[in-house]
Amino acid sequence: MLFRPKRMLRNLIVAVGLLISAVIGAEFWLRATTGPAVDLVASRAVQSVQVLLKPSAIRHHELLPGATLQMTSASGRQARIRIGPAGFRESSDGSESRPSAGRNGNRFRILFLGDDTVFGTGVDQQYTVTSLLQELLSKRLDTEVEVINAGVPGYCPLLSALQYREQGRDLKPDLVILHFDMTDIADDACYRRLLIQNGEISHCVHSSLKEDDSGRTPERDSFWKSELRRSALARLTIDHVQEALEGRSAATATTDAGDSAFAWLSDDPPDMRLQVRHALEPIQLVKQLADESGAKFLLTSTPIHWQIVSSDVYPELTKQERVSGVTPYSSQLPSEVLKQFCSDRGIRLLDCRQAFSQSEAGIKLFSRGHLTPSEIGMALYAKQIADFLTRRSPSDGGS
Repeated sequence: MLFRPKRMLRNLIVAVGLLISAVIGAEFWLRATTGPAVDLVASRAVQSVQVLLKPSAIRHHELLPGATLQMTSASGRQARIRIGPAGFRESSDGSESRPSAGRNGNRFRILFLGDDTVFGTGVDQQYTVTSLLQELLSKRLDTEVEVINAGVPGYCPLLSALQYREQGRDLKPDLVILHFDMTDIADDACYRRLLIQNGEISHCVHSSLKEDDSGRTPERDSFWKSELRRSALARLTIDHVQEALEGRSAATATTDAGDSAFAWLSDDPPDMRLQVRHALEPIQLVKQLADESGAKFLLTSTPIHWQIVSSDVYPELTKQERVSGVTPYSSQLPSEVLKQFCSDRGIRLLDCRQAFSQSEAGIKLFSRGHLTPSEIGMALYAKQIADFLTRRSPSDGGS
């Protein structure tokens, strides 16, 4: 066969042209079906709330002031989310968007730290645990009560500790409540690899803000970065890579005994003592910082869906989270571990698992689309905290 360079060149040009046409077609199809590209800021937060987040050089990611989002809750209600100027979720009247610094003798201030459960992903502001708690305590106490929603999607005690050190303690709360979530073991494993120690101060630097060997950060390459961000196809590829990398870190929270982030909750859990200890350690730091600023401290916790009801009720969420085994899980290990950790360190703990287990609401306690309580679950959580705090006095941290 004779070597024909012109024909080979023509075939190559046709192949490249077809490839370019396919890429352009895929780009337009993705833009039409998925809408504008949205950066994946934190893989441990659901896709729908990414527009509310921005990278942080101190605590990986934080809320973007002025960002808004309209969501449909599990009950079918429209949930409007707006981030205030101070970087907190705004209340319906806007009061939480500008919390004043300094203590007020006529007002009891609570700062509530945590992840999506505290933030209220998927529920309107009036149904968040912070709003419900403020309403309950205001009715029961003779003083004005302010509960600041400092929840951030995708957070864990590690990031909450950095948040309180950076921002929260300047608000001089009378009481600091930290929510411990059953997802925090996997979350901690994801973020811990990004910790940078500078003397006694730790920072969790978002990968997009890290400097390379030349001292430049990716953000300084703004032109090419912005061009890539405009491409839905490139954005999809980048997000998959980032999610895979962060997911690999989160996977260190499990072993070959199970590939789910909730393997440690099962009735036959793998040995995850090291991962659990890492996730719990920052709780002590939050308490220490609260003590130093003259605030009381309380750790609270709620169960996850599969600790209370069968996985059959949430088939899509169960598949997404790779939950396996017989559910609901009956293991008391998570509660026992939390109780022992807090007892050893003199930390007040309110574990709401029993209250959720005994509730007649059952499956109605949880959101079907998020790893958070539903509006009914939020109400139960708020009531448990209010009851705990008012048994004696909230100024004593419920002691």
